[in-house]
Amino acid sequence: MHEFRPYSESHVCGDTCAGVQSPTTTAQRYSMLAGENKLKHWNLSELTLDGQLHLLAKAIFANPPPKGAKETATTQPYITTAIDLLYYLADQGAGSLSPEQRAAADSLPDARRTEAKRLFKDSKVRALDRHTTDTVGTRRPDVVASVLHGKHPNRSLVESVFHILFIGDVKGRGEGADKFDDNEKGHLIEMLVDLIGAQPWRPANRGDGAQQAVGFLVDGHIIQLFRLSLLPTGSFSLEESAELPLAGDGGLVFFALLTADLTGALGYALPSVSVNKQPIRLKALLGRGESALVFEDEDGRVIKIFHNQAQHLQRCQREAQLLQCKEIKALAASGRCPTFVSMAAVDGVANRAIIMTPKGRPFSHTSLETTAAAAALSKVLPPPKPVLLSAAHFDELLTTLERFHKAHVHRDLSHNNIFDMVCSIDV
Repeated sequence: MHEFRPYSESHVCGDTCAGVQSPTTTAQRYSMLAGENKLKHWNLSELTLDGQLHLLAKAIFANPPPKGAKETATTQPYITTAIDLLYYLADQGAGSLSPEQRAAADSLPDARRTEAKRLFKDSKVRALDRHTTDTVGTRRPDVVASVLHGKHPNRSLVESVFHILFIGDVKGRGEGADKFDDNEKGHLIEMLVDLIGAQPWRPANRGDGAQQAVGFLVDGHIIQLFRLSLLPTGSFSLEESAELPLAGDGGLVFFALLTADLTGALGYALPSVSVNKQPIRLKALLGRGESALVFEDEDGRVIKIFHNQAQHLQRCQREAQLLQCKEIKALAASGRCPTFVSMAAVDGVANRAIIMTPKGRPFSHTSLETTAAAAALSKVLPPPKPVLLSAAHFDELLTTLERFHKAHVHRDLSHNNIFDMVCSIDV
């Protein structure tokens, strides 16, 4: 399995680095990652294929687009219809199905509907056509699969990059062999890089500290899966499956993705946060630093989760103690810094997180910039109205820092650590 080192956090390759010429196309980026096709084959062993669903796969992916079919006119609508048909058979809504398509679905043997219901009952995932919507930053993968919360049948879907499990990209069907070209693969890889960047908590299921994301390419006839890993060294590595027919094993693979173990196969697991064994549900990623990730929970509180290494856990204890000292508590009471709520356990490790309130609003870097970039991390709420720095803000900031430094010297004072709290500055 070949590895390469990314040139930036948001792109597989950017400017030249260490004397290596930067590729300028997605095909070249894939070729660099592939290392002259020295890829690791992904045998999909983490996915459980249910052979009893072969007839359902044939029904869902019947009459595939012909060779030469174009993406926009043919293959994209075909895949959208196939996904909607699957959920229609499971009694989960008709989506964009026409009356004629619903009638055709109703004419299928009852066994197909039974199979679809059984599949959905075990599923933790909902796949949706989102080819016209920004879902991973400004990127628009054609198919987005998000986690379902709760238990069947009252599960809910929260659409945000925070909850994306895997993505898919629909392509036109080529005239020649049933294969995807390097440009198509490179485009999907770029989206997977951005997905990993937007979800830095993604765990490693191989024990090597890697973060992983899964995606697929599909053209209405075949499907191919890809798993991208970001290693602790800063290098990426790639695994890809064989091309599989949707009306056969490829369909079973797609179904298996919908029922896969989120951590083992899909590389997705939010930190498990609790206070007195009561779980706290995270809603959005607010930011990240060298020592911690900062989340918002469903109650609008700030959850700062420190990395599980000794030096970071020690910093967590120091920050918690600082927030509870007399001088800082007085600042919090006047609305000039966050109020300490409690410590929290994370993934079974006690006192690994700090819960604070309120969240505050970030400032714009310039008068023209909004906070859309920060909001793109969550996609849960529309971008907040930009907060522009004023003379009054600077005066308030200096006053706050003067009082804060009487208790502690803030050694990480930056734009990213200053927030507006309506009437005061939060440091």
